[in-house]
Amino acid sequence: MEWKVRGHDRPADLTGRLRAADFVPGEQETVMIGLAGELAGDPVLPDGVRLRRVTAEAHMHRIAAMESAVWGRTSDGSAAT
Repeated sequence: MEWKVRGHDRPADLTGRLRAADFVPGEQETVMIGLAGELAGDPVLPDGVRLRRVTAEAHMHRIAAMESAVWGRTSDGSAAT
């Protein structure tokens, strides 16, 4: 189980409470927030990278298979074989 804690979360001592309940903090992450209209634009892709719209269920199965191969886990979280 993973629990994300943000600086604005309440109660203010939430991190301490989670540690007291034997949760172990992971690596710190950063979140950036902005207005989508100001951030949206045409993507700049590195050479050799293509961006395609997923339009069919078969595409989703191909993505799931690739993620299983990369991360060693299936979509339900079990170890990939």
